[in-house]
Amino acid sequence: MRIVDLFRPGSIELHGTAESREEAIDILTKLHGKVGNVSDVDRFKTEIFERESLGSTAVGGGIAIPHAKSETVNAPGLAVLTLENGIDFASQGGDASDVIFMIAAPTDGDVHLEVLSRLMTLLMDPELKDRLKASVTPSEFMRALDRAERKKFESTDKPEENGYRALA
Repeated sequence: MRIVDLFRPGSIELHGTAESREEAIDILTKLHGKVGNVSDVDRFKTEIFERESLGSTAVGGGIAIPHAKSETVNAPGLAVLTLENGIDFASQGGDASDVIFMIAAPTDGDVHLEVLSRLMTLLMDPELKDRLKASVTPSEFMRALDRAERKKFESTDKPEENGYRALA
């Protein structure tokens, strides 16, 4: 499963404004609802907060990846919010998060674990994080992510098996 295939037009908000983790989660759950990834935004948001109560989803380096498995998920998907000023996402290192990916996963299977693993592998590259944060348009954001993903996983991704679609 390719990360770039989990985004839909309208699920990326760049250079947004959020003053708190709660506000960022609200923005991201609404993006999932807007693009049809979830059928009940309020329930999905509650489930995201329930997952957050188990432990922070801040992964360091200014990145957070809140996620939930939910019956309200119509299809696995990603939404992202980049922020001019980072917010407290309860990171163990205390660093503020300014790039926040949210995973919407169905209750069956472990798609969220695959997506988390793949995202974490990609985001270990601080240059990629800088390119994503500097992106001006969603297309630019997607191209940077797509290039990094192809470079990192090209030997394991087989287009005919996973529905890969090249981005222009």
